[in-house]
Amino acid sequence: MLQYKMILINYIISFAAGFLCCSVGVGYALKNGYLKINKKD
Repeated sequence: MLQYKMILINYIISFAAGFLCCSVGVGYALKNGYLKINKKD
């Protein structure tokens, strides 16, 4: 049971970290793209 909890906790942490990194990466890319488009116009 303890081992299962550890695996579950690790999975949740890795999922949360991945989601956070993905969100930051997408937000950064959108922000940069938006700024580049505005500068061209």
